[in-house]
Amino acid sequence: MLCSAEELLQKNLALSNTWQRYQATPSFESFVELAVSINSFTEFLIDKSITALHHASHQLEQVALTLFNKDVAHPLPQATLDDLSERMHALERLRTRFLEDEKVVGEIATAHPGADLQYLRQLRRNALKEKAEGKPPRAYRELFRVLRELEDQADD
Repeated sequence: MLCSAEELLQKNLALSNTWQRYQATPSFESFVELAVSINSFTEFLIDKSITALHHASHQLEQVALTLFNKDVAHPLPQATLDDLSERMHALERLRTRFLEDEKVVGEIATAHPGADLQYLRQLRRNALKEKAEGKPPRAYRELFRVLRELEDQADD
């Protein structure tokens, strides 16, 4: 399905106008409008089988996301982001210690009495086996998820 030059110019103009509105007042709402406009333009290009521009529109999405992260203040205060970051690092350290020494399961059992220790040990064995065999770290990630859920339950 080929498109006319006029059709392509209209879509491009609409995207340009949205881009200018975003640059004039960067906000979450104008970013959402820009993202929808980029997505609409990308879908149009895919529908019309214009592959060269389709790839360029994906690059435009990446540029827009980069600008958004730089221009718009994040909704969470920095102290909250720091706290979340520290909690994630603490969970990563706990996971690492548990993988190095199975006796850490005692600490986990003390801190989280309802934890499924057998499942945690199984995840530990599988994570170590996957690492030794050079397989993707499925159990390693699952262990982190389980530890995070335990921490979340303890916070509630």
